Amino acid sequence: MIGFVQNRNAMDWLRTLNHWVAALGRWSIGTWTPSDALMLEKYDADGRCLFSRSSHARVSNTPMGLWHLLVEM
Repeated sequence: MIGFVQNRNAMDWLRTLNHWVAALGRWSIGTWTPSDALMLEKYDADGRCLFSRSSHARVSNTPMGLWHLLVEM
């Protein structure tokens, strides 16, 4: 997944996204769990990009791994 950051920075958005994921889990919306949170792999402030990953449980019970790239514009 690729996200383009137009305000603030990628680390701020990582925190915001994880806040939303946690709230969805608390409110029992869908199948959101703590494993859906984005785990930071690397933040390159000079390159203005952030790499993270997450895992999402699927109906088949086989987790799906996702990679996320946030690019600061």
